[in-house]
Amino acid sequence: MRVRPIAATLFMLSRIDTFVQSWGVPKADGDVVLDRRKWLATAASTTVTLSISAPAFAEEQVAENPVIVSVTGQVKQLYREGQALELQGNMAAAQRIYAKVTKIVPKFIYGWSSLGNTLVAQGFLDEAEATYTTSIDLCKENRETQEEKFGVRRCDDYYNLLLNRGVVRLNNNMYKESLKDLELASSLRGKPDA
Repeated sequence: MRVRPIAATLFMLSRIDTFVQSWGVPKADGDVVLDRRKWLATAASTTVTLSISAPAFAEEQVAENPVIVSVTGQVKQLYREGQALELQGNMAAAQRIYAKVTKIVPKFIYGWSSLGNTLVAQGFLDEAEATYTTSIDLCKENRETQEEKFGVRRCDDYYNLLLNRGVVRLNNNMYKESLKDLELASSLRGKPDA
C-alpha cells in the first residue's frame, strides 16, 4: 500500500483550509473553527481513501500502456547514445545503455532488439534469443492493437526481428524453431506492411 508522505498530506490539508476560508463559511469565530475542523477531518479521511485506492489505479495504467515504437525526450537521447556506442564497437557499454532503456521503457520494441544485437555481438546467444523474443512479442502486440492511423507509427520490422531470432536459434542448434522463424520472415519480407 502506498502512503502519502506526511508533508504532502499537511500541504494538502492547508490548501483545503485555505479553500474553506475563501469559500464563505460563517463569520463567527466559533463557527469558523468548528467548520474548519470538520473540513480538515473530511479531507484527512479522503486523503486516506485516495492513498489506498491509488495503487489499484496505477496498476490499471501500467496494464494499459501501449507498445512503444519510438521514444522521445531523455530516453531517446539515451537510446541514441547506445546506438553511437554500438557503431563504435563498444558493445559492452551499448549493452548497459540498452538495458537501462528497457528498464525505463519496458514496452519499447527497438530497445529490446538493440539489446539483442549487442548480446549477439558478445556471444551471449541465449540471452539474445530472449530479448529478440520479447521484441517480437511486443511487435505482434503493436500490430494487433494499433490500427493504421495517419501519424501513428506501427512496428514494421516484424520480419527483421524474426530473421534475427531465427539466426540466433540456428546458432544455438534449435533447428526446428529456427526454420519456423526464417520461413515466416521470408514469407513476410515481400509484403510491404510486414
